[in-house]
Amino acid sequence: MAAAIFGLIGVLVGGVLNFVTTMYLQGRHDRSALRSIARLAYDDCLHFQSTLVRALAEEDWWIEGEAINPQVGDGDRKIMLGELGDAPSQDVAAAIGWAKYLTLRRAHSTAGPTPAEFQMMQDTFCRLDVARWQLSGKVSGRRFRSFTDGAVLATLEQPKTLEQLGICDQKCRERRLKNYGSEATP
Repeated sequence: MAAAIFGLIGVLVGGVLNFVTTMYLQGRHDRSALRSIARLAYDDCLHFQSTLVRALAEEDWWIEGEAINPQVGDGDRKIMLGELGDAPSQDVAAAIGWAKYLTLRRAHSTAGPTPAEFQMMQDTFCRLDVARWQLSGKVSGRRFRSFTDGAVLATLEQPKTLEQLGICDQKCRERRLKNYGSEATP
């Protein structure tokens, strides 16, 4: 009888240890997957910012096919946004949404961008910067880097600064305070 009780206790302890180990490994896997998605989304934001900088410097739409297709699909983005807090998820979703909207505007345009579309490009650049900030740090394990740390500005045919393009930190802050042109909510 004692052997049966010890056997039962062994099975129960083994089952609990197996469950705890499985849950621990699944949690690590989920965190790793989220980190990978966040890193790819960070890169997507940075790539589209580069496209916008080139377009703003040329004062025209970007060349057809120049924008890189996003690496993060809708399913992965839903997972990522579900794991982010309220404010970060809103910032990231808004940036990605505006980038998609601008891409659609570009695809259906037969003329150069209107002044309102140029403003949308500038605002989307600023939103993407905020999204990259939200995706950096603990979420992706990636350190936030300013757009000026990259080489895009130096590769423009006529080099320009973010200030000249209307997308420097100060201009972006001013646009955010005005809720990008709509009435700011208190």
